Amino acid sequence: MIVTPLHPERIGEVLHLMELGEPYISARTLSDYWLYATLFSSTCPIAVADDGTIAGAVMASAARTTRRTSTCKTS
Repeated sequence: MIVTPLHPERIGEVLHLMELGEPYISARTLSDYWLYATLFSSTCPIAVADDGTIAGAVMASAARTTRRTSTCKTS
C-alpha cells in the first residue's frame, strides 16, 4: 500500500470509492474532487493498493500557507 497526495487524474476513482460508502458517506461532485486535487493535494492523501486501485482517501481542505500573527503597537 502506498499513501500519496490526490492528483487530478485519480479523481474519478476517488468518486467511485466514495460512492461505495453511501449512505454513510456522501460523495461530492467531480469538480469538488478536482478542487481538492488541485488546491489541497497535500492534505488529501489516497491509499493505493498493490494492484493500483484506490483503497482509501481522506479529503481535507487545510490552508497551504503558514499563518502569520501580527502585533500592533499602541501608545
